Amino acid sequence: MVLLSGVYSAYGAPKGDENDRRALALSATDGSPLWNQAIGNRVRPVLVGEHVIGRPRAYDLRSGATVMKPGPKSPIPWYVPATGACGQMSASAGMLFYRDGYTVMRDADTGGTLMAFTGMRPGCLINVIPAGGVIVQVEASSGCTCYHAIQSTVAFVPPGAE
Repeated sequence: MVLLSGVYSAYGAPKGDENDRRALALSATDGSPLWNQAIGNRVRPVLVGEHVIGRPRAYDLRSGATVMKPGPKSPIPWYVPATGACGQMSASAGMLFYRDGYTVMRDADTGGTLMAFTGMRPGCLINVIPAGGVIVQVEASSGCTCYHAIQSTVAFVPPGAE
């Protein structure tokens, strides 16, 4: 499968067309369309397992169907708030990393917040890198006019791995 999608802007200023933004999945065998639909992505989508996560919603990679999660009374769409913050998402097998004014880590299965690191913000492009069980966030705000106390590269490691 080949998945085509875009964000039309590397920065977070809303353009008004966000709900119309589309993804197109093509067969890698013959190029035929598998699905083509608006996904309303606010940033570049990431693939996590069998999901396309386009913030604010997640979609099934094979069918394009909206991913649902358990709700209080019935299933509800998987959802991550789509604020106006620019900055692209990155992901590991189970976590999402992005900027929502500061560094946020979310559970890729549920969309629930795992951690908000308010002292630092990711850059406008991808600079939170998960690899080998470690997450490295390279400094990318030193030339920015945003207010953030920590302008440094940080590494997040699992408890006991230090």
